[in-house]
Amino acid sequence: MAPSFSILIPTRDRASTLGACVETCLAQEYAALEVIVSDNASGPETAEVLARFSDPRLKVLRQDKRLSMRANFDVLANAATGDYVIIIGDDDGIMPGAISAMARYLSENDVDVLNWPGLVYSWPGVLAPGVGLMDFKIRRLFGTLEHIDPQERFRRLLKGRLRTYLDGSNLYHGCIKRSVIEASKAKAGHVFPLHVPDVYACMGFLPYARSMAYFHHPLSIAGVSGASHGFSYQADIDPETGKREPTPAERFALEANADPVVARPYNPYLRSTQYHAAISLLHASTLLGREAELDLDAWVEIIIAEARKFCNLTQVIPTLDPGFELDRRLIARIEREGAALNVEPVPVVGKSARRQRFGRLLLRSARAGEDTVMTAFRTLELLLGKPTIASASTMARTLRWLALRTKSATIRFREGKT
Repeated sequence: MAPSFSILIPTRDRASTLGACVETCLAQEYAALEVIVSDNASGPETAEVLARFSDPRLKVLRQDKRLSMRANFDVLANAATGDYVIIIGDDDGIMPGAISAMARYLSENDVDVLNWPGLVYSWPGVLAPGVGLMDFKIRRLFGTLEHIDPQERFRRLLKGRLRTYLDGSNLYHGCIKRSVIEASKAKAGHVFPLHVPDVYACMGFLPYARSMAYFHHPLSIAGVSGASHGFSYQADIDPETGKREPTPAERFALEANADPVVARPYNPYLRSTQYHAAISLLHASTLLGREAELDLDAWVEIIIAEARKFCNLTQVIPTLDPGFELDRRLIARIEREGAALNVEPVPVVGKSARRQRFGRLLLRSARAGEDTVMTAFRTLELLLGKPTIASASTMARTLRWLALRTKSATIRFREGKT
């Protein structure tokens, strides 16, 4: 029997990108699909954008009071009815034919978690003024289908042998069977019990999965816009009052710390996603009585390797809680090394410039004067067609990449370094 799918989209005051995001979802030629948008107390522009759609597969949930990100994700997950659940952001998209490809594969294979790399689309103004760009990398395209033991992967994550949360069970730009999510919720009390829901999903859902696959080809479009959290550290000045309004990052921290579900405060000063991955692993392993398996010292090294690139670690010490074991070990490690940790490591020289140029393409996405994730969708349909989830040989992968480069010659593009 063909599975059903729920695509979940949390949004807040991003009407400029939301419409195109929803359009890529509703462009999927698959009937057993629901697209659920949770409007987190946005202004009227969001409702106006959503009112343009008449597709019965679209469902809109309106929150009258602003929720934390965790709570908004929870609302969406609890509303899902599909056999499989996918979450994307409101500046992201679904690749052409992706849901049908997932349905064919999952109807023939009993897989609880299906993950893939997103194809990055930078909205106009992010990489170039007024220009949107699609980022193609050969290592993320036309690849193999890898079968993974989720239990072994969880053990390796506990030991710090895998160094990123993205090695877990991605729900954000990933697909997870709803029964796995429900099993985790039954243990944790909430679908997302911690502040950073996408990171928790990678760690917290994994031990409840029986099977997992990774398809080395994009099934979704990872949008990067001026409203993305990665760009949210710039201050906004209200032109009428002259006062600086809280940035999205600051609002996230304020709302996270007002969320009564999560007891531990959110720390906005230690800028490390892997810190939240370690907290998620600690939470998930404690629920299962497996906290002794977590190698905190290994995760301290992973956290420091990332955080030293983005913040002064010695200045972060006062924001850490010495009564929390992970923070205590971080403090000890930072104090032991001192200022030396604030010097970025010398980058390792990788592939030659020629190989880098061969393995990457940046293509413009504008069509007929429009430049959104939906125009990227249409261009991707021309360039890549619709996917089939199956393994490909190295030779086949190289040939398809060469064909893409040839076909892209009809589109204005520029090459860049990785």
